[in-house]
Amino acid sequence: MGYSSDGLPHVGHVPGRKDQYILAGFTGHGMPQIFLAAEGLAKIILHGVDYGQTQLPRLFESTLTRLESSQNKIFASTPGGGKPQARL
Repeated sequence: MGYSSDGLPHVGHVPGRKDQYILAGFTGHGMPQIFLAAEGLAKIILHGVDYGQTQLPRLFESTLTRLESSQNKIFASTPGGGKPQARL
């Protein structure tokens, strides 16, 4: 399973990389979303449409802000406030 730090998939252009695209981070239970997301990404690649024209959720768009964010919502939602804890 692939996770992103904010719990949302990354779809679209890879920011700062020419001709590179991403379709990742569906967090296991998001697997059914991959088929329509792939269709939207195909529109971007094959027809040159902007992300906003794909009808994909705007929260899925891979942006530089999302990639550079140091916030990790997955760790923050765990007991202990996101601080790693050793367990025996």
